[in-house]
Amino acid sequence: MPDFNDVHTALGLDAVRAQINAAISPEDHSGRVLSDNDRQSSDTYIPFGYKIKSGTLYRVDENNNYTPVCDPLYIEASARDDKGENWGRLLAWEDQDGKRHEWAMPSSMLAGDGSDYRKILLSKGLCIRAGRKAQNALHDYILSANPKARALSVSMPGWNSNCYIALDGYVYGDEQTRILLQTAGTLPKLDKAGTLQNWQDNVANYALGNSRLIFSIAAAFAGPLLLPANEGAGGFHFSGGSSTGKTTSLRVSASVWGLPLRSWRTTDNAAESWARFANDGFLAIDELGQVDGKAADQMAYMLGNGQTKGRSNRSGIAKDTSEFRLLFMSTGEIGLADKMGEGKKKTKAGQAVRMLEIPADAGAGYGLFENLHHFPSADEFAKHLANATQSNKGYAITHFLDHITQMGQAETERTVSELITSWLKDNVPNDADGQVKRAARRFALVAASGEIAIKAKILPWLSGSSNEAAIRCFQDWLNARGGTQSHEVQEGIKDILDFIDRFGNSRFVNTDYPEEKVIDRAGFRRKIPHGEWEYLFFPNTLRSDVLGGSKNTQDIIKAAISSGLITPDGHGKSSKSVNLPGLGKKRMICICPAGMKRDE
Repeated sequence: MPDFNDVHTALGLDAVRAQINAAISPEDHSGRVLSDNDRQSSDTYIPFGYKIKSGTLYRVDENNNYTPVCDPLYIEASARDDKGENWGRLLAWEDQDGKRHEWAMPSSMLAGDGSDYRKILLSKGLCIRAGRKAQNALHDYILSANPKARALSVSMPGWNSNCYIALDGYVYGDEQTRILLQTAGTLPKLDKAGTLQNWQDNVANYALGNSRLIFSIAAAFAGPLLLPANEGAGGFHFSGGSSTGKTTSLRVSASVWGLPLRSWRTTDNAAESWARFANDGFLAIDELGQVDGKAADQMAYMLGNGQTKGRSNRSGIAKDTSEFRLLFMSTGEIGLADKMGEGKKKTKAGQAVRMLEIPADAGAGYGLFENLHHFPSADEFAKHLANATQSNKGYAITHFLDHITQMGQAETERTVSELITSWLKDNVPNDADGQVKRAARRFALVAASGEIAIKAKILPWLSGSSNEAAIRCFQDWLNARGGTQSHEVQEGIKDILDFIDRFGNSRFVNTDYPEEKVIDRAGFRRKIPHGEWEYLFFPNTLRSDVLGGSKNTQDIIKAAISSGLITPDGHGKSSKSVNLPGLGKKRMICICPAGMKRDE
């Protein structure tokens, strides 16, 4: 296994260089025989008409005139995808501090004037000479290069056959083909600090006894297991008041990867870029409350749907959308449903399942925390974790990726499937709605990810710790949701209660004062034992005005009867005969909100 506490070679370039050296012949790509004076040292490839001398790349014309171009820049290999498209070049150079840089640059960036790729080269420390002549020479140098070495290019990190290409370009697995992560921009940075042991001692161990922290850490390992588990993109959201420890939960999960925390307050393009570069990986996104409901809805849909927006180029031709798989953790003082409610929109079932909302407060009196270990307050505990995650990050995931690629594809799929199946069998009722079962699979995947990391000794916890945390968070999600029924049924019951809250005194005739004038009458209301109000709805009013003709009306009414919200007749029918002032006997749907609360 590599020494992951050292910064490993990003792309295995020594192997690439060995391929290049083995392929060098006495002729360059144009067929011109090189003399000893023309040929560079045997471990480099330089296109004809260029020479590296005295720390500078020169263009050499037919009169042997030298034009300085830039610092030494080597073109190590040509790359293309598995369809023979998306060609690119692997560039390598050293900055002025002697640090080596590599970039797999898409060849499409050579179609313009070169300003885009020059910005990146300059930002990474390559000194380029001023003037159009030097810039044109650099452009021609890269464009004309045709090194013998070949590599496979990919545009996103994640799984490629049995290999996992990490965001830093490192390839995990036994694949012999050289694979390059080829991008037209700067990749998000993965920070590494400390050691795995220090991270275990100062971060992971302090998560013990804290269901939300254990769950957050386990969730960070779940992204690479989405494909083996045959799961799509999705996420979790901790919601609750300020100063409850929500951001701390993101910090501990992000420290698994060495990722920065992202913000909901961003542009569509930036969010899509994050998502693409978190393929088969993880995102941590803070403070949902900073954006409006429409933006939150669109971003949550994009992240949970696993697909970027469709757009057109300047010619009106549709660009290809990017598909990705990721798992994200999010926080906010409110959830997506409340955020969308600010714009008078409702969440749909698919949205609620894509981003599962868990109450941040764990109920122990310390906000998100349950065990402060030896710290005197939740604030001091949070400060410790904030400092510890800055000093120790980025190594846990490298060990995890190495572990699962060594397990192999078949064994990883079998292990994940068995763990998920067992968890679901133990924790999900057979009669749960399909939406609940779909959500439960994501909780089960997090549980499985943590247990695999425990078995690999990456997480210093007892076996079962990840399972237990996932069970606790699943039950809290289920309770906050209102049960195992479908989202549409839950929304329908909420609509009934909201209607009574809004119109209970204005659209219902008090049976004790039937002479009172009521506009747009929805039914009657009367006092029942214990002084509570019962609301007698005209059946058509309930179905059309309240439930809006929902296709799930019968399921909503059935659930309302089961919960005690609706009182059926003696035969179990939803409506029963009631003697009403001025109308005589009518079949009405009798609803008592207080009855539902007593049953809960």
